[in-house]
Amino acid sequence: MRDTKLLIGIYLILMIGLVGTVSAEHLDYYAYGDSVTNATIGAGLPANGSATYILQMRDLFEPEASVDYFKFGRGWNTSYAYDNLSRVLNNESKINIFIVMFGINDLGVNSPAYFVAGKLADIYDYSKYNSTRTVIMIQTMIPTNPKRIWTTQENQTKYILEIEKRLDEYGIKYVKAYDFIDLVPGNGYPDGVNLSYMAGGGGHPNVEGHKAIAIGLYDALKGEPPIQSPSTIFLFRLILHRIRI
Repeated sequence: MRDTKLLIGIYLILMIGLVGTVSAEHLDYYAYGDSVTNATIGAGLPANGSATYILQMRDLFEPEASVDYFKFGRGWNTSYAYDNLSRVLNNESKINIFIVMFGINDLGVNSPAYFVAGKLADIYDYSKYNSTRTVIMIQTMIPTNPKRIWTTQENQTKYILEIEKRLDEYGIKYVKAYDFIDLVPGNGYPDGVNLSYMAGGGGHPNVEGHKAIAIGLYDALKGEPPIQSPSTIFLFRLILHRIRI
């Protein structure tokens, strides 16, 4: 009898510890990205990163969700992202949805689009061991800077389409983040930068830009990707939230 009570006690302690560990470490969403995800660069953006799309998505749609994001990716390209992926994931526990957005810094250092797509695919494959679902986002565009030839809208469009083509060949689905804040939102094509969504002094989305990404991303995650006409759920939500401001 004494042995039986001892075994029951040990079992209960182990079960309590196990349940506590799972609940304490669980994350519903984690966003892994560069300075766009960090959301602290540009006029009007809060210095604490609270405007980032992943936090706005939580606040708008799932206030009780456990959410975090990578805060140290300024200037990172897909190579840095992949090389540091194990360290990032080791600092996190099981993640339900792991959101990845890198790419524009690769264009800045003249990395070929096929290389970027390959690295995104590597990140996708690796992160599946730590997440229930990994979501690749094709990064937002930036305004043209005459001093930087690579920033022309034509060049960025070509780059994005090539990355998407490669990911299609790999069979990896993705979310077009740029299409939430470009000149023609929701049509599935990189139409150029909508400056009303950009923070002053650079190529980063402003608070409203992050909100638009948050709305579009949430719809995409819930199986309602905004890829067709102005009557899409995405545009309806966007207009609705603008009215509420």
